[in-house]
Amino acid sequence: MKLTVLRISIALCFLLLTGSSLFAEADEVDEFGDMHYTVFPAKEGVTVDQLLGWNVVRYSQYDIDPGIPVEGDYMGWAAFTTDGNKILLTNKMTDNVTVFDWSTMSVDANINVGYIPGGIAVTDTFAIVACGFGDEVYVINLNTYVIDAIFPLPAGQQPWIVEVSPDFSKAFVACDISNTCEVFDLATLTHTLTINNFPFSLLSFGFNSENGRNSFAFTSFVVSPDGNYLIVCNRADTMFFFNTTTGLAEDTIVGVTDGANVSLSGDGTQVVAINLGNPLNIQRVDIATRTITGSVTFTGHSYGWATTVAVNGDGSKAFVSLSGNVSGIGRFATSDFITFANTYSAFWIGVSPDHSLAISGQYRFSIIDFASESVVGQYNGNSQDRGAVSPTGLRAVGFDYARHEGLYFYNYFAASPPTYR
Repeated sequence: MKLTVLRISIALCFLLLTGSSLFAEADEVDEFGDMHYTVFPAKEGVTVDQLLGWNVVRYSQYDIDPGIPVEGDYMGWAAFTTDGNKILLTNKMTDNVTVFDWSTMSVDANINVGYIPGGIAVTDTFAIVACGFGDEVYVINLNTYVIDAIFPLPAGQQPWIVEVSPDFSKAFVACDISNTCEVFDLATLTHTLTINNFPFSLLSFGFNSENGRNSFAFTSFVVSPDGNYLIVCNRADTMFFFNTTTGLAEDTIVGVTDGANVSLSGDGTQVVAINLGNPLNIQRVDIATRTITGSVTFTGHSYGWATTVAVNGDGSKAFVSLSGNVSGIGRFATSDFITFANTYSAFWIGVSPDHSLAISGQYRFSIIDFASESVVGQYNGNSQDRGAVSPTGLRAVGFDYARHEGLYFYNYFAASPPTYR
Protein backbone atom coordinates (compact mmCIF):
# COMPACT_ATOMS: atom_id res chain seq x y z
CA MET A 1 0.00 0.00 0.00
CA LYS A 2 1.33 3.42 -0.91
CA LEU A 3 0.42 6.51 1.07
CA THR A 4 -0.29 9.68 -0.86
CA VAL A 5 1.81 12.71 -0.03
CA LEU A 6 0.05 16.08 0.05
CA ARG A 7 2.58 18.42 -1.54
CA ILE A 8 2.13 21.95 -0.30
CA SER A 9 4.27 24.83 0.86
CA ILE A 10 4.03 25.47 4.58
CA ALA A 11 4.68 28.58 6.61
CA LEU A 12 5.80 27.43 10.04
CA CYS A 13 6.61 29.37 13.18
CA PHE A 14 9.08 27.60 15.45
CA LEU A 15 9.83 28.51 19.06
CA LEU A 16 12.96 27.30 20.82
CA LEU A 17 13.04 27.66 24.57
CA THR A 18 16.38 28.21 26.19
CA GLY A 19 18.02 30.08 29.02
CA SER A 20 20.49 31.72 26.68
CA SER A 21 20.17 34.19 23.82
CA LEU A 22 18.56 32.97 20.62
CA PHE A 23 18.85 33.57 16.93
CA ALA A 24 16.48 33.82 14.00
CA GLU A 25 16.96 31.83 10.83
CA ALA A 26 15.12 30.84 7.66
CA ASP A 27 16.03 27.66 5.81
CA GLU A 28 14.84 25.87 2.70
CA VAL A 29 14.37 22.47 4.25
CA ASP A 30 12.65 20.19 1.80
CA GLU A 31 11.86 19.72 -1.85
CA PHE A 32 8.15 20.52 -1.62
CA GLY A 33 8.97 24.21 -1.71
CA ASP A 34 10.22 26.49 0.99
CA MET A 35 9.40 25.80 4.61
CA HIS A 36 10.46 28.85 6.58
CA TYR A 37 10.62 28.98 10.33
CA THR A 38 11.48 31.74 12.76
CA VAL A 39 13.01 31.24 16.17
CA PHE A 40 11.77 33.60 18.84
CA PRO A 41 13.46 34.41 22.18
CA ALA A 42 11.88 32.72 25.17
CA LYS A 43 12.92 31.88 28.68
CA GLU A 44 13.16 28.42 30.15
CA GLY A 45 10.11 27.64 32.20
CA VAL A 46 7.48 28.34 29.55
CA THR A 47 5.03 25.44 29.36
CA VAL A 48 2.75 24.07 26.65
CA ASP A 49 -0.46 25.29 28.31
CA GLN A 50 0.93 28.83 28.36
CA LEU A 51 1.43 28.69 24.59
CA LEU A 52 -1.85 27.04 23.66
CA GLY A 53 -5.48 27.53 24.52
CA TRP A 54 -6.17 23.82 24.29
CA ASN A 55 -9.92 24.03 24.76
CA VAL A 56 -10.06 26.16 21.63
CA VAL A 57 -7.17 24.89 19.52
CA ARG A 58 -7.69 21.19 20.04
CA TYR A 59 -11.21 21.09 18.64
CA SER A 60 -10.55 23.35 15.68
CA GLN A 61 -7.96 21.18 13.95
CA TYR A 62 -8.36 19.75 10.48
CA ASP A 63 -7.97 16.16 9.41
CA ILE A 64 -5.05 16.04 6.98
CA ASP A 65 -5.43 13.49 4.17
CA PRO A 66 -6.43 10.53 6.37
CA GLY A 67 -4.37 7.39 6.13
CA ILE A 68 -6.15 4.28 7.36
CA PRO A 69 -9.53 4.95 9.03
CA VAL A 70 -9.92 5.03 11.97
CA GLU A 71 -6.29 5.48 12.91
CA GLY A 72 -6.95 8.54 15.00
CA ASP A 73 -6.02 12.11 14.30
CA TYR A 74 -3.23 14.62 14.99
CA MET A 75 -0.29 12.28 15.41
CA GLY A 76 2.04 12.69 18.37
CA TRP A 77 4.69 10.08 19.23
CA ALA A 78 5.40 6.56 17.95
CA ALA A 79 7.20 3.45 19.20
CA PHE A 80 7.88 -0.05 17.89
CA THR A 81 7.18 -3.12 19.99
CA THR A 82 10.29 -4.96 21.13
CA ASP A 83 9.94 -7.60 18.40
CA GLY A 84 9.55 -4.92 15.72
CA ASN A 85 6.22 -6.31 14.50
CA LYS A 86 3.89 -3.55 15.70
CA ILE A 87 3.99 0.24 15.79
CA LEU A 88 2.08 2.21 18.41
CA LEU A 89 1.08 5.78 17.61
CA THR A 90 -0.41 8.34 20.00
CA ASN A 91 -3.11 10.62 18.57
CA LYS A 92 -3.48 14.00 20.25
CA MET A 93 -6.92 14.94 18.94
CA THR A 94 -8.84 11.68 19.30
CA ASP A 95 -7.15 10.68 22.58
CA ASN A 96 -6.26 7.19 21.47
CA VAL A 97 -3.33 4.93 20.67
CA THR A 98 -3.34 3.16 17.32
CA VAL A 99 -1.59 -0.19 16.87
CA PHE A 100 -0.30 -0.84 13.34
CA ASP A 101 0.87 -4.23 12.10
CA TRP A 102 4.21 -4.05 10.30
CA SER A 103 3.63 -6.81 7.77
CA THR A 104 0.20 -5.66 6.59
CA MET A 105 0.39 -1.93 7.49
CA SER A 106 -3.15 -2.29 8.80
CA VAL A 107 -4.68 -1.22 12.10
CA ASP A 108 -4.84 -3.92 14.76
CA ALA A 109 -6.50 -1.81 17.43
CA ASN A 110 -7.43 1.66 18.60
CA ILE A 111 -7.16 2.04 22.35
CA ASN A 112 -8.81 4.98 24.09
CA VAL A 113 -6.64 6.71 26.68
CA GLY A 114 -6.64 10.08 28.47
CA TYR A 115 -6.57 13.69 27.38
CA ILE A 116 -3.80 14.50 24.86
CA PRO A 117 -1.61 11.36 24.86
CA GLY A 118 2.04 12.20 24.33
CA GLY A 119 5.16 10.14 24.93
CA ILE A 120 5.06 6.36 24.75
CA ALA A 121 7.49 3.56 25.66
CA VAL A 122 7.15 -0.21 25.46
CA THR A 123 8.31 -3.38 27.17
CA ASP A 124 7.74 -6.96 26.09
CA THR A 125 4.36 -6.84 27.82
CA PHE A 126 3.22 -3.25 28.17
CA ALA A 127 2.94 0.11 26.46
CA ILE A 128 3.19 3.03 28.87
CA VAL A 129 1.53 6.25 27.69
CA ALA A 130 1.78 9.69 29.30
CA CYS A 131 -1.32 11.87 28.87
CA GLY A 132 -0.02 15.39 29.36
CA PHE A 133 -3.23 17.34 29.86
CA GLY A 134 -5.08 14.52 31.56
CA ASP A 135 -2.38 14.14 34.26
CA GLU A 136 -2.59 10.37 33.87
CA VAL A 137 -0.31 7.48 32.93
CA TYR A 138 -1.86 4.52 31.11
CA VAL A 139 -0.45 0.98 31.02
CA ILE A 140 -1.69 -1.02 28.04
CA ASN A 141 -1.33 -4.80 27.86
CA LEU A 142 0.20 -5.57 24.45
CA ASN A 143 -1.17 -9.11 24.42
CA THR A 144 -4.80 -8.07 24.81
CA TYR A 145 -4.78 -4.32 24.02
CA VAL A 146 -6.64 -3.85 27.29
CA ILE A 147 -5.69 -1.12 29.78
CA ASP A 148 -4.23 -2.89 32.80
CA ALA A 149 -3.67 0.23 34.92
CA ILE A 150 -4.35 3.96 35.02
CA PHE A 151 -2.25 6.10 37.33
CA PRO A 152 -3.79 9.49 38.14
CA LEU A 153 -1.26 12.17 39.04
CA PRO A 154 -1.85 15.41 40.96
CA ALA A 155 -3.60 17.98 38.80
CA GLY A 156 -1.33 20.12 36.69
CA GLN A 157 1.81 17.94 36.64
CA GLN A 158 1.67 17.39 32.85
CA PRO A 159 3.42 14.03 32.30
CA TRP A 160 4.90 13.95 28.79
CA ILE A 161 7.88 11.65 28.22
CA VAL A 162 8.33 7.99 29.17
CA GLU A 163 11.42 5.79 29.45
CA VAL A 164 11.68 2.22 30.74
CA SER A 165 14.48 0.40 32.53
CA PRO A 166 16.61 -2.01 30.47
CA ASP A 167 15.10 -5.00 32.28
CA PHE A 168 11.57 -3.60 31.73
CA SER A 169 10.84 -3.66 35.46
CA LYS A 170 10.23 0.09 35.84
CA ALA A 171 8.74 2.99 33.91
CA PHE A 172 9.92 6.57 34.38
CA VAL A 173 7.59 9.42 33.42
CA ALA A 174 8.90 12.99 33.31
CA CYS A 175 6.47 15.80 34.20
CA ASP A 176 6.88 19.33 32.94
CA ILE A 177 4.99 21.52 35.44
CA SER A 178 6.02 19.73 38.64
CA ASN A 179 9.60 19.05 37.51
CA THR A 180 9.31 15.52 38.81
CA CYS A 181 9.91 12.07 37.41
CA GLU A 182 7.34 9.53 38.53
CA VAL A 183 8.53 5.94 38.92
CA PHE A 184 6.25 2.93 38.41
CA ASP A 185 6.87 -0.74 39.17
CA LEU A 186 5.68 -2.71 36.15
CA ALA A 187 5.62 -6.04 37.97
CA THR A 188 3.15 -4.86 40.60
CA LEU A 189 1.69 -1.98 38.57
CA THR A 190 2.20 0.47 41.39
CA HIS A 191 3.60 3.97 41.75
CA THR A 192 6.76 3.63 43.86
CA LEU A 193 8.65 6.92 43.84
CA THR A 194 8.57 10.61 42.98
CA ILE A 195 11.93 12.07 41.97
CA ASN A 196 11.84 15.78 42.79
CA ASN A 197 13.78 18.66 41.23
CA PHE A 198 14.01 16.74 37.99
CA PRO A 199 15.23 19.16 35.29
CA PHE A 200 12.71 18.49 32.53
CA SER A 201 11.11 21.17 30.38
CA LEU A 202 9.48 22.18 27.11
CA LEU A 203 12.16 22.57 24.47
CA SER A 204 10.42 23.69 21.28
CA PHE A 205 7.07 24.63 19.84
CA GLY A 206 6.08 24.84 16.17
CA PHE A 207 2.88 26.13 14.64
CA ASN A 208 1.61 25.47 11.13
CA SER A 209 -0.27 28.58 10.08
CA GLU A 210 -2.04 26.91 7.16
CA ASN A 211 -4.04 24.33 9.09
CA GLY A 212 -3.62 25.30 12.72
CA ARG A 213 -1.58 22.27 13.68
CA ASN A 214 1.20 22.53 16.22
CA SER A 215 4.11 20.44 17.39
CA PHE A 216 6.08 20.51 20.61
CA ALA A 217 9.11 18.69 21.98
CA PHE A 218 10.71 18.33 25.37
CA THR A 219 14.16 17.80 26.79
CA SER A 220 15.14 14.17 27.20
CA PHE A 221 16.69 11.80 29.72
CA VAL A 222 18.13 8.29 29.50
CA VAL A 223 18.27 5.31 31.84
CA SER A 224 21.75 3.96 32.59
CA PRO A 225 22.41 0.44 31.25
CA ASP A 226 22.28 -1.03 34.76
CA GLY A 227 18.94 0.68 35.41
CA ASN A 228 20.25 2.39 38.55
CA TYR A 229 20.35 5.99 37.32
CA LEU A 230 18.46 8.51 35.24
CA ILE A 231 20.85 10.78 33.35
CA VAL A 232 19.55 14.26 32.56
CA CYS A 233 20.87 17.81 32.07
CA ASN A 234 19.50 21.07 33.46
CA ARG A 235 19.90 23.40 30.44
CA ALA A 236 22.53 25.36 32.36
CA ASP A 237 25.84 23.64 33.12
CA THR A 238 25.18 20.37 34.93
CA MET A 239 24.47 16.72 34.15
CA PHE A 240 22.69 14.81 36.92
CA PHE A 241 22.67 11.12 37.84
CA PHE A 242 19.46 10.44 39.77
CA ASN A 243 19.32 7.18 41.72
CA THR A 244 16.24 5.26 40.58
CA THR A 245 15.73 3.70 44.02
CA THR A 246 16.24 6.68 46.31
CA GLY A 247 15.38 9.49 43.89
CA LEU A 248 18.46 11.44 44.93
CA ALA A 249 20.95 13.09 42.59
CA GLU A 250 24.00 11.13 43.69
CA ASP A 251 26.42 12.59 41.16
CA THR A 252 26.57 15.83 39.23
CA ILE A 253 28.95 16.82 36.45
CA VAL A 254 29.46 20.55 36.14
CA GLY A 255 30.55 21.81 32.74
CA VAL A 256 28.01 20.06 30.52
CA THR A 257 26.78 23.31 29.01
CA ASP A 258 23.07 23.72 28.18
CA GLY A 259 22.46 20.00 27.69
CA ALA A 260 19.07 19.95 25.99
CA ASN A 261 18.97 16.27 24.98
CA VAL A 262 21.03 13.21 25.85
CA SER A 263 21.65 9.88 24.08
CA LEU A 264 23.57 6.71 24.93
CA SER A 265 26.26 5.01 22.89
CA GLY A 266 25.51 1.52 21.64
CA ASP A 267 27.71 -0.12 24.28
CA GLY A 268 26.16 1.97 27.03
CA THR A 269 29.47 3.35 28.29
CA GLN A 270 29.03 6.94 27.07
CA VAL A 271 26.28 9.53 27.12
CA VAL A 272 26.29 12.46 24.69
CA ALA A 273 24.60 15.77 25.46
CA ILE A 274 23.67 18.29 22.77
CA ASN A 275 23.88 22.06 23.30
CA LEU A 276 21.56 23.97 20.97
CA GLY A 277 23.52 27.20 21.04
CA ASN A 278 25.20 28.90 18.13
CA PRO A 279 27.45 27.21 17.19
CA LEU A 280 25.98 23.85 18.11
CA ASN A 281 28.10 21.76 20.46
CA ILE A 282 28.03 18.17 21.70
CA GLN A 283 29.79 16.80 24.79
CA ARG A 284 30.56 13.21 25.72
CA VAL A 285 30.53 11.90 29.31
CA ASP A 286 31.95 8.56 30.45
CA ILE A 287 29.28 6.93 32.61
CA ALA A 288 31.69 4.87 34.74
CA THR A 289 34.05 7.71 35.64
CA ARG A 290 31.45 10.52 35.46
CA THR A 291 33.85 12.74 33.54
CA ILE A 292 33.63 14.74 30.32
CA THR A 293 35.75 12.88 27.78
CA GLY A 294 35.16 14.76 24.55
CA SER A 295 33.59 17.77 22.85
CA VAL A 296 32.84 18.82 19.28
CA THR A 297 31.84 22.35 18.23
CA PHE A 298 30.17 22.57 14.82
CA THR A 299 31.73 25.85 13.80
CA GLY A 300 29.54 27.85 11.45
CA HIS A 301 26.40 25.86 12.27
CA SER A 302 23.60 26.11 14.78
CA TYR A 303 21.08 23.31 15.22
CA GLY A 304 19.12 22.43 12.09
CA TRP A 305 15.70 21.02 13.00
CA ALA A 306 15.97 17.83 15.00
CA THR A 307 17.29 18.50 18.49
CA THR A 308 18.27 14.92 19.23
CA VAL A 309 21.55 13.13 18.60
CA ALA A 310 22.40 9.59 17.42
CA VAL A 311 25.56 8.01 18.85
CA ASN A 312 27.55 5.14 17.36
CA GLY A 313 28.56 1.90 19.09
CA ASP A 314 31.51 3.02 21.21
CA GLY A 315 30.59 6.67 21.56
CA SER A 316 33.36 7.94 19.31
CA LYS A 317 30.97 9.65 16.85
CA ALA A 318 27.58 11.33 16.90
CA PHE A 319 25.14 12.41 14.17
CA VAL A 320 23.24 15.71 14.42
CA SER A 321 21.00 18.04 12.38
CA LEU A 322 22.66 21.34 11.44
CA SER A 323 21.64 24.69 10.01
CA GLY A 324 22.43 25.48 6.40
CA ASN A 325 20.44 22.50 5.08
CA VAL A 326 23.05 19.96 6.17
CA SER A 327 23.51 17.30 8.82
CA GLY A 328 26.79 16.16 10.30
CA ILE A 329 28.88 13.64 12.19
CA GLY A 330 31.01 14.88 15.07
CA ARG A 331 34.24 12.99 15.82
CA PHE A 332 35.23 13.06 19.49
CA ALA A 333 38.73 11.66 18.92
CA THR A 334 39.74 14.68 16.83
CA SER A 335 37.09 17.21 17.93
CA ASP A 336 36.13 17.91 14.31
CA PHE A 337 33.18 17.08 12.06
CA ILE A 338 31.97 16.24 8.56
CA THR A 339 28.74 17.49 6.96
CA PHE A 340 26.26 15.94 4.52
CA ALA A 341 24.39 18.19 2.10
CA ASN A 342 22.32 15.42 0.53
CA THR A 343 20.45 14.68 3.78
CA TYR A 344 19.34 18.30 4.19
CA SER A 345 18.80 19.25 7.86
CA ALA A 346 17.39 16.15 9.54
CA PHE A 347 13.82 16.62 10.77
CA TRP A 348 14.11 13.59 13.04
CA ILE A 349 17.03 11.36 13.96
CA GLY A 350 17.24 7.69 14.87
CA VAL A 351 19.85 4.97 15.11
CA SER A 352 19.95 1.30 14.07
CA PRO A 353 19.77 -1.34 16.83
CA ASP A 354 23.54 -1.97 16.67
CA HIS A 355 24.32 1.78 16.46
CA SER A 356 26.30 1.34 13.25
CA LEU A 357 23.87 3.46 11.22
CA ALA A 358 22.26 6.83 11.83
CA ILE A 359 18.75 7.48 10.48
CA SER A 360 17.94 10.90 9.05
CA GLY A 361 14.24 11.48 8.51
CA GLN A 362 13.30 14.30 6.13
CA TYR A 363 11.95 14.53 2.60
CA ARG A 364 15.07 12.49 1.93
CA PHE A 365 14.98 9.49 4.27
CA SER A 366 18.70 8.76 4.62
CA ILE A 367 20.91 6.05 6.08
CA ILE A 368 24.34 7.20 7.26
CA ASP A 369 27.13 4.73 8.04
CA PHE A 370 29.21 5.83 11.04
CA ALA A 371 32.27 3.78 10.02
CA SER A 372 32.58 5.07 6.45
CA GLU A 373 31.07 8.46 7.29
CA SER A 374 28.92 8.32 4.19
CA VAL A 375 25.29 8.21 3.12
CA VAL A 376 24.80 4.57 2.13
CA GLY A 377 21.09 4.65 1.34
CA GLN A 378 18.39 7.17 0.58
CA TYR A 379 14.70 7.25 -0.33
CA ASN A 380 13.20 10.50 -1.60
CA GLY A 381 9.60 11.54 -1.57
CA ASN A 382 7.93 11.47 1.86
CA SER A 383 8.22 14.56 4.03
CA GLN A 384 8.30 13.64 7.72
CA ASP A 385 9.13 15.42 10.94
CA ARG A 386 8.90 12.53 13.42
CA GLY A 387 9.54 8.82 13.37
CA ALA A 388 10.62 5.69 15.18
CA VAL A 389 13.21 2.96 14.61
CA SER A 390 12.61 -0.67 15.51
CA PRO A 391 14.85 -2.09 18.28
CA THR A 392 15.28 -5.22 16.18
CA GLY A 393 15.63 -5.76 12.46
CA LEU A 394 16.05 -2.89 10.01
CA ARG A 395 12.67 -1.20 10.13
CA ALA A 396 11.57 2.39 10.61
CA VAL A 397 8.48 4.56 10.27
CA GLY A 398 8.18 8.28 9.64
CA PHE A 399 5.25 10.68 9.65
CA ASP A 400 4.36 14.32 9.11
CA TYR A 401 1.91 15.62 11.69
CA ALA A 402 1.04 18.72 9.63
CA ARG A 403 0.66 17.48 6.08
CA HIS A 404 -0.35 13.83 5.94
CA GLU A 405 -2.30 11.66 8.36
CA GLY A 406 -0.49 8.36 7.91
CA LEU A 407 2.73 6.40 8.48
CA TYR A 408 5.51 5.75 5.98
CA PHE A 409 7.04 2.27 6.38
CA TYR A 410 10.72 1.70 5.55
CA ASN A 411 13.10 -1.22 5.34
CA TYR A 412 16.70 -0.06 5.33
CA PHE A 413 20.04 -1.73 4.66
CA ALA A 414 23.61 -0.48 4.74
CA ALA A 415 24.38 -2.00 1.36
CA SER A 416 21.32 -0.82 -0.57
CA PRO A 417 18.78 2.02 -0.65
CA PRO A 418 15.88 1.92 1.82
CA THR A 419 12.61 0.57 0.48
CA TYR A 420 9.33 2.34 1.13
CA ARG A 421 6.30 0.13 1.60
